[in-house]
Amino acid sequence: MPRGVIRGRGDFEDRCPPPRLSTLSEASITALALEESLLREWSEFHDRVEQRRTPPTTREDAAQFSDYVRNDAFVDSVVDALSLYLADRNEFDLKFGSYLDLMLIQRATPEDIAILTKLASKYAAAGDIVTLMGLLHRLQLFSGDTRLGPAIEICTNALNQVKDVSDLTAWARTIGIEPIAESWTLSLKLGTAPPNYWLVRKSDLQRLDVALDLLINESHWRVQVARVDRNFSAQWRPSGITVDTDETKLKALAAWPKLVSPALFPIFASSLGQFLRVDWTRVAWMSSSGVNVDKTRLLSWLHACVDEVQP
Repeated sequence: MPRGVIRGRGDFEDRCPPPRLSTLSEASITALALEESLLREWSEFHDRVEQRRTPPTTREDAAQFSDYVRNDAFVDSVVDALSLYLADRNEFDLKFGSYLDLMLIQRATPEDIAILTKLASKYAAAGDIVTLMGLLHRLQLFSGDTRLGPAIEICTNALNQVKDVSDLTAWARTIGIEPIAESWTLSLKLGTAPPNYWLVRKSDLQRLDVALDLLINESHWRVQVARVDRNFSAQWRPSGITVDTDETKLKALAAWPKLVSPALFPIFASSLGQFLRVDWTRVAWMSSSGVNVDKTRLLSWLHACVDEVQP
């Protein structure tokens, strides 16, 4: 939780023992009650966040926190917390911070928008691709709100400047993949059907089902998408894209989403799903050799397209 902003009730009472009510004005009593109420709400909010594995990934999921959004006093305190963070006087972990910016995205007052654009600029200046992709994903959940346009533009422009990864081993460590051998591999499979269908229930796959695979190792990366009936398949490598299809509308390489770096795979997967008009199940199957994997960090990176990694 943000330091200096969210405190435990016991800590508050130890530092600020309540004055005798007979010495307080009506305005002071009201202010004290508001302070106590906010402390309880922050505590409850933190508990709800801790019970969840990842931040909301759909508008329906985000609506579960709408009771906080409707509380202006609470969201005003979120603005205060994020303002301190922007001034480098406060900090919180990535997961908790994701819920804070979501409060501002849904309320979207001029002050909220100003904070969101400053957050986007801060992440862009730091080259924090993972946090930037997460913020963009949450902004795009409510992209119909034109007030969010400036923040979305900052995120999009910054991510468009990302270059290919020069050291795959060093980059892998930043997303929770720790190579423990000189030669290592990791693959992730997404699809329009659950992961076990692609592994042990292939007969249950439909001809229109689509699989999306990411493969990385110590020296190469590759992304491949293919429909079960082989109506189309495409591959992305550092050298560019290749497409195999008889469909005229899919033959033009320029029509397909671009991918210049595996670091952008999560938002690429979302864009590809929109292009192909398919919905991924948001569960990925992982296979690997020569690595240890921190699934919490991996899911933070995959937030825009995946909620669970199996096995």
